[in-house]
Amino acid sequence: MGWFANVFIIIGLWLAGNKAKWAFLFTIVGEVIWCAYSIYIKMYDLAFVCVIFAILAFRNLIKWTNEKAN
Repeated sequence: MGWFANVFIIIGLWLAGNKAKWAFLFTIVGEVIWCAYSIYIKMYDLAFVCVIFAILAFRNLIKWTNEKAN
């Protein structure tokens, strides 16, 4: 399951380099998968970090969306 999540994160990073706002959605999906998997394997510290990364990706999506609207 971790590799599946990594694919989403890698695609998200690639798209961010191409300045596509959809990059953050891929990153969020990858982080949510990692968070669920981390809880399943009882690695709560990793789950916490994944939640923080997902929140940051959501924040960046909002900032990019607002910036393009202005």
